Amino acid sequence: MPVEIDTFQPEKRTLGQILSSTSPPIRVPDYQRDFSWKEEQISDFWSDLTGFDGNDPHAKLTGKEYFLGATVLVNNGTCHLLLDGQQRLATSTILLAALRDKIQEYKADAAQQIHDQYIAFVGYPQVQQPAEAATTR
Repeated sequence: MPVEIDTFQPEKRTLGQILSSTSPPIRVPDYQRDFSWKEEQISDFWSDLTGFDGNDPHAKLTGKEYFLGATVLVNNGTCHLLLDGQQRLATSTILLAALRDKIQEYKADAAQQIHDQYIAFVGYPQVQQPAEAATTR
């Protein structure tokens, strides 16, 4: 009697593709550790990102790729379970949220696009518009 074996299919994905894949949504299982990166890991992450251009601010990055690290997602039919890479994805999302918040000061529609495409899930609140943000602080 043949045994059915699930197969592993590696796929190359961009950060944007992973963060915008909300169907089914990404969930971190309860048994995974909480966010635990400290200043050292975050500093290393930032140094890697800022050093990607070879310290040449005029370097052309078009067509170049930065390897963020492996991520393991398992589609269980209800959601994508994030089994590996949650620290990097959480840190990347926090960075995108900080960029969104700064961009909000200058271009609200661009901030909303970052929020909608990479950060929020359907049904979550939109970014506050500048007039709303000023009155709720």
